Amino acid sequence: MARRGFFGSLFTATGIAVVLFLVLYFFVPSFSEKYFGISWSMKRTGLSLVENSQVKELSSDLISWMEDAGLSQKEIQNMQKKLQDKWKSAEFRKQVSQAVSAGKDAVTDLLEDMK
Repeated sequence: MARRGFFGSLFTATGIAVVLFLVLYFFVPSFSEKYFGISWSMKRTGLSLVENSQVKELSSDLISWMEDAGLSQKEIQNMQKKLQDKWKSAEFRKQVSQAVSAGKDAVTDLLEDMK
């Protein structure tokens, strides 16, 4: 058996840490976001897992509101596309967060402003 010494052990430990990080980064995004602050899913979408779930929840609520308002499917799809494009902006996410905390009327006003 060969003696590895300090640098051999250091390279082995570093290699194991890198492999472990990559596995968590790519395959366990919730753990990666919690402890490292970033994950592969966040890099692709620009949103954390919590923000992604909020977007999906808000989107489903908006679809039901628009259907109740009598909008056509084409209008609903156009509005969803606009929302997805605007959601990339941090300023717009802040506005939506404030509108949601203010209530349904504030969200409706925000949607009216988007038209």
